[in-house]
Amino acid sequence: MIPTRPGTPPSVVEPAAAPAVADALASRELTAHFSGSGFEYLRIWLLHLLLIVLTLGLYLPFAKARRIRYLYANSWIHGDALAFHGDPKTMFRASCPGQDQLPTPLPIAFSSHPGDAERIAFYKAEGASAPKN
Repeated sequence: MIPTRPGTPPSVVEPAAAPAVADALASRELTAHFSGSGFEYLRIWLLHLLLIVLTLGLYLPFAKARRIRYLYANSWIHGDALAFHGDPKTMFRASCPGQDQLPTPLPIAFSSHPGDAERIAFYKAEGASAPKN
């Protein structure tokens, strides 16, 4: 089958493009290699294990982010290193069990978010005084 340009009907065929596409695909060979050392990864792994045990598991998301960052930074594909852009603090908040069921402290609940007026009106209707910003 001869390739066509995207958006062109199948009846319009470009025969001159077929060899160029085949050559481009044949020359597109990606090389991949890992530049890290096993000893360095073992050292990171042991340090993370110690910190996870000492913090009773609270360090787990930070260890995971550091491990992924190390593996990505030392993985090279076609001359370019990979990059991990995850935020360990966000990963920590996401790993907290029942995070959506915890009550929000009042100073945070009234911190200039959309809907503050509705919240203040609700507290006044309930007879409680709403905190001032």
